[in-house]
Amino acid sequence: MLEEKAIEILRKYYNAMNEQNSLNAIFFLREDVIVIFPENERNWNGKTLAKEKFEGMFKKMPGFHGEFDVISVKVFDSSQVAEIETNCRFFSSISNEVSTRDMKYTIDIITGKILQIVHL
Repeated sequence: MLEEKAIEILRKYYNAMNEQNSLNAIFFLREDVIVIFPENERNWNGKTLAKEKFEGMFKKMPGFHGEFDVISVKVFDSSQVAEIETNCRFFSSISNEVSTRDMKYTIDIITGKILQIVHL
């Protein structure tokens, strides 16, 4: 049941991104969200910067659409935090740009907020 709740939070986050509305997307992020890339110099954190990043992504990829397949889910029952590993695909229906990568999301199931996003 907790696994399904965590996946539903992630689906709502992707739905918000697919609306191309940065305010709706950052609603699902904790204030101090941490975003990690394989290239350490690309790492960043915080909702304010997330809003800027979304706006840039939506401008760079007009007609943005993201989707994911779940690879695995781990729930830490004592804290009700879940780690969801996914295979993600991001498309631009206008420029035909496509990006795919595996990602891991750490989600607080109680608050419904994403704590960390790791680009694998």
